[in-house]
Amino acid sequence: MPKLENHPINYERAQQWINFQTCDLAKEIAKYIIKHTRYVSWEKFKEQYEHVFDELNKKIVGHDWCVFFPKEMSGVDIIYKSNYWMLLLLYDYFKEKKYKLPGLVVIENGTYRDVYEKYEYFIALDDCSYSGGQMLQYRYSLNKTLRDRIIVVLPYISNYALKLIEKSYKTIIYGEIMTNLGDKKKMETLNILFLISKIKLCLKIKICLMIKMCLIYQNLMI
Repeated sequence: MPKLENHPINYERAQQWINFQTCDLAKEIAKYIIKHTRYVSWEKFKEQYEHVFDELNKKIVGHDWCVFFPKEMSGVDIIYKSNYWMLLLLYDYFKEKKYKLPGLVVIENGTYRDVYEKYEYFIALDDCSYSGGQMLQYRYSLNKTLRDRIIVVLPYISNYALKLIEKSYKTIIYGEIMTNLGDKKKMETLNILFLISKIKLCLKIKICLMIKMCLIYQNLMI
């Protein structure tokens, strides 16, 4: 399990990625993405996940609870996802703090619902939610009654995901709100970049047409 490791952005490789783009618009967007990519160190991440785990414990203390995962998320087995990594971090931290551990870890496959339906809370974990789409998969794995027992736990979340998740679940525990490319101001900037690129393309086409027309005219005059 990755711990105590830091992998800051390699700006030399980032520049290579920018240069690899095949048109000016793609390069401008790539530059924009790199410029607005935020690196979170292990120390800062640890601070945030410990905070949300402490808040989670306050919510569930004295209750029966389990950690719940849909069988597959985005077509990938859960044990290869960051959600599972967060579960391992939770176990380590709860044991260290002597908090009550989950009564069960459920990987939903449509069977044995009578085993876990007795739990008062279903914990949905991840390290960060960007669009909120993945977190919505939890609600489709449970009926309405059980869905209301879900507690979403995230050290980091975007404004966009927060608004979406708050509409879908009663309880969400999160650490820091981060901006992403889905935020309005950044999307406006990308739209401006796209518009500039279209204008440049139109100008190039017009210039090419003018040159061709001049050549045709010259040929007619010969």
